[in-house]
Amino acid sequence: MKNKIIALGRFKTTIIATMISVVTSIAITIVVIYISELPFYKIPLAISIICPLIICPPITLLLLELLFKIHRLERSLTSRHNAILEAVPDIIMEIDMNNIYIWANKTGYEFFGKDVIGMNMNHYSADEQNLFQQMTPIFKGEKENIYIESLQSRQDGEKRILAFWCCAMKNESDKIISIIFSARDITEIKKSNENAAQSQKMEAVGQLAGGIAHDFNNQLSGITGFCELIKKQVDNDPSLISYTDNILLASQRSSDLIKQLLSFARKEKLKIIPVDIHKLINEVTSILKRTIIKAIDIELNLNAHSSIVRGDPSQLQNVFLNIGINARDAMPMGGDLIFTTTIKSLDQEYIENQCFKITPDIYIEINITDSGFGMDLETQKRIFEPFFTTKDAGEGTGMGLSTVYGVIKNHMGAINVSSMPDHGTTLKIYLPVSEGKIN
Repeated sequence: MKNKIIALGRFKTTIIATMISVVTSIAITIVVIYISELPFYKIPLAISIICPLIICPPITLLLLELLFKIHRLERSLTSRHNAILEAVPDIIMEIDMNNIYIWANKTGYEFFGKDVIGMNMNHYSADEQNLFQQMTPIFKGEKENIYIESLQSRQDGEKRILAFWCCAMKNESDKIISIIFSARDITEIKKSNENAAQSQKMEAVGQLAGGIAHDFNNQLSGITGFCELIKKQVDNDPSLISYTDNILLASQRSSDLIKQLLSFARKEKLKIIPVDIHKLINEVTSILKRTIIKAIDIELNLNAHSSIVRGDPSQLQNVFLNIGINARDAMPMGGDLIFTTTIKSLDQEYIENQCFKITPDIYIEINITDSGFGMDLETQKRIFEPFFTTKDAGEGTGMGLSTVYGVIKNHMGAINVSSMPDHGTTLKIYLPVSEGKIN
């Protein structure tokens, strides 16, 4: 009996010790799991593995170590995945089946703003495209990925062209639940391509204009010569002399037009000497003040510390006169005409993003700004083309600004236009600065 009591006591002690060991192990496991930030839903799994093996601590410890290693690896991969998404310069975002943004990386927040999550994708579209509708083939499983270009509103209100690469996001059942896309701002690339195309177009037009001008000049020489011979034969007939005089006058006007075409085509000979741009602008504005209405105020901000260039003074003077007269016509009720000069150092990176191609160097920048009607983008694209004009029939030949373009190009410079309807126009001219002195 005594032995039975002793045995029963030992059994109770063993049971109590085992229970204490189990409870202690579970508590330690939970504490360790909590400290290691193991997801809470994995605790039952850990306990279910540990409890049956509690009588074998080494195996339990090995399993715990394996469990922690898997968790650390999972955290490392997640951290690396997040770091990559935050580091890439492209916008990466996710939309759900209702066209709502549900996730964005750092670049996405920077572009669209902090409140982008929960917003409809079309809220940011700045054109007539319906991006969600264009992505429908992905939701239907008809396409795996789609490329789209769209004008989007940045958080500061500026309109930018984004290139979207879109693909489907699927769940465990292989069902499409959302769309992931990466987007890149290609505004500058588009602008550079358009500028290059415009530059090539103007070069082609210049070559065509030069060829036509030469051929026409040859024909005109014949007309003028024969007209002079006829005039000598009809000295006694006033009516015929009047006809020949009209022919010669028309020939002279045509010759002037040819000179403008040759100037545009950069085939007219120049008289190159050092020219003071500031002095030239002062001379031109003095002429303009005597010929334009008093309601137009002319302002000079000649701030360039070096204003000497090498060029043909008469042609450069005509450039500023042409622009001034165009500005006058754009302000029939009056306004402001401002001439501004500064010195600019143009590097290769800046030049590559412009529609003109010049050598990196130090340039004098001449801004001529009016407060007139302004012009739309399509007009700006054609403003330097020969015979293009926005004036009514009979009010202009369309050669004014094309001649300006040719003269500036012939002086190894560049000209660009910036304008908006009802907000005036600025013509920006670049001419290489010279170290020569005025004689």
